[in-house]
Amino acid sequence: MAMVRISPLEVHVRTDWFDGRPRSIRIAQATVPVVAVEAVREESAAYPAATGPRTLFRVLTPAARYALTYEHGRRRWFVEALDPDVSARPAAA
Repeated sequence: MAMVRISPLEVHVRTDWFDGRPRSIRIAQATVPVVAVEAVREESAAYPAATGPRTLFRVLTPAARYALTYEHGRRRWFVEALDPDVSARPAAA
């Protein structure tokens, strides 16, 4: 399956102290560990004027893939897309 775009949902993300990579996502009352960070895209030169600079992460969890966005100006994390089918995922190293 492909990533399904959803209305941005604000979440709490725990990050690594040194490199800022997501380590776990708290959605509602459930905390989901991040198994791997598949891609990182920084939008510091070209970004939407309404939101300001942001960094996009595609992360893999045991249950699904998520497209996370960190908005630097507001210091907020959002889930913008998900792929609930992780059966075809590559093996995490």
